[in-house]
Amino acid sequence: MDYTGANGAAYSETFTVTFPVSKPSGPFATATPTPSATPSPRPQLLITNYQADVEMLKPGVRFTLTLDVQNAGGANAQKVTAILGGGSSTGASGGSGGSGTPGGPGSGGVSGASGSFDNFAPIESSNVQFIGDLASGASLTIKQTLIVNASTKPGAYPVKFSFAYTDVKGNSYTDDQVITLLVYSPPFVDVSFYRDPGPLFPNQPNLLPLQIVNLGRSSSVLGNMKVTGEGAEFSNNSILIGNLDTGGYFTLDANAIPSQPGPLELTVTVDYVDDFNQPQVITKTLTVEVLDAPIVDPGFPNGQGGGGFEPTPAEPESLWQKILRFLSGLLGFDSGLADSGGGGGEQFPSGGEGVPVPVEVQPGG
Repeated sequence: MDYTGANGAAYSETFTVTFPVSKPSGPFATATPTPSATPSPRPQLLITNYQADVEMLKPGVRFTLTLDVQNAGGANAQKVTAILGGGSSTGASGGSGGSGTPGGPGSGGVSGASGSFDNFAPIESSNVQFIGDLASGASLTIKQTLIVNASTKPGAYPVKFSFAYTDVKGNSYTDDQVITLLVYSPPFVDVSFYRDPGPLFPNQPNLLPLQIVNLGRSSSVLGNMKVTGEGAEFSNNSILIGNLDTGGYFTLDANAIPSQPGPLELTVTVDYVDDFNQPQVITKTLTVEVLDAPIVDPGFPNGQGGGGFEPTPAEPESLWQKILRFLSGLLGFDSGLADSGGGGGEQFPSGGEGVPVPVEVQPGG
């Protein structure tokens, strides 16, 4: 102990305190390790893959959703129930097992009506499906028929699935998972001819009066409209459309020169960008008939090729015409018969080459 006296001097002293220690008699508690219980393996259901049977989900479309489910846990799952929209199974006491945690033993009902079905609603069956038992490491496929609500906007929508089941000891489990479905709203248009194109002829320019009409409930922004086809040459066959209002139309007057007669398939493509900023193409196929070109008769005279027109036969000569021709011969004029073309004084000899030969005047007519 360190201290200071009344006169200001410092002092330091050491003291020893002794405590008696005795050994207790009888048993006493000692520190020992406590063993912890090893958790038993449990089932674990996972969705490994899913797909729809339609290429593009649109408002009002029915589709079948296919799910591949696998038991990735170390124990068998019994009485498996799949719940679209989320839900759980209830035990005998009315409690429910948490997500991935065991509830109480016993059997109960299934709660599956609390999910949201504003965008995708089940049809042809409820949103609850009983699967049965699924062994550890095994897989199975389930299907659910759905319809996209007509008022659903384009976008990505999460869909919740719950799997309620029990293990071999009767403990209930609920595994919740979420998948994503994409909804598109592509332009609803019709591509056709705005009037009958009529017959087309090979090796000649032909007009193709095409038009596109917006039949959707909202306006659409479209890109290039183009018409092509095999077996023909095209010109003026592409045009930029832009914004097309509801009920509006846009025309394209393209020119086509087919190379041969027969059916000609026209492929009309329209470019646009979908709701997820990805380029897409609308394709429509139209068929027109190409006819043989008509053969036009040039009208050459007989003997000159081509089977032309026949000359007009001469009318019978009257008595007065014969007298006049006789007098003309006496006076030294031409007294020959006029040809079928109405000309006078020249004849075409029989079997000649069409060269006019003057008729020699004979004395005495």
